[in-house]
Amino acid sequence: MVGGIRYINDNAIKNIVLLEDFVGSGNQINKVVEIIGSKFANINFLIVPLIICPRGASRMHDWMQAKNIKVAPVLVLPDEIFVDNKNTNFDSIYHFAKKYYYLLSNESELEKHSRKPPFHYLGFKKTGGLIVIYSNTPNNSIPLIHYASDDWKPVFPRHDR
Repeated sequence: MVGGIRYINDNAIKNIVLLEDFVGSGNQINKVVEIIGSKFANINFLIVPLIICPRGASRMHDWMQAKNIKVAPVLVLPDEIFVDNKNTNFDSIYHFAKKYYYLLSNESELEKHSRKPPFHYLGFKKTGGLIVIYSNTPNNSIPLIHYASDDWKPVFPRHDR
């Protein structure tokens, strides 16, 4: 990071665009926002999430409290495309995900694998996404889409980074 700061100062860089392919809840990018908001106050940042979930989008206003940060997502996904117990469009998927989650998180899996089971049957932060991107499947998607165990083989396996 020190080399990057030196490069920025030596070249008098005043504007930086940060591209992010996918923002789910906003947890990961929030760490970056905190750093650039506090340590780089003299540089203007434009954060461009290509795809952002509603939870991440709701955090954009917090990120823009720093005067040097603007956020311009390309695609904000609507609430209506996420599986939860209030969305009757996906009622059968919700119940299926809840019913078969045990295939991913039973005790025998915990003993056999060092990899922890998914956070919740609706994915990270209970997002309930039905999202698959060409490069990976976000952990905000329901685990039955992406998480493998001895008892379950997903259609779109997630590659942990």
